[in-house]
Amino acid sequence: DGYWVVNGQKTDIKAKGTDGTNGQNGSNGTNGKDGKDGKDGITPTISADGYWVVNGQKTNIKAKGTDGTNGQNGSNGTNGKDGKDGK
Repeated sequence: DGYWVVNGQKTDIKAKGTDGTNGQNGSNGTNGKDGKDGKDGITPTISADGYWVVNGQKTNIKAKGTDGTNGQNGSNGTNGKDGKDGK
């Protein structure tokens, strides 16, 4: 109920005063300045042996996957028809 208790005995002294009134609203701050432009991006390239090259430095990361295995041979086609006799 908001009263102090000392050595297990409730006193007639309130532990909390009444709430005060709300203060005034603050004013809005000013907008911040625009930031500096970011650095241009870099475009990596691919080395002749298939590794990424970034800023002229060849990495150890492959840019191309390894070739797959050869497929199976197809079946033979059917024979063509005989040609006409010449005159």
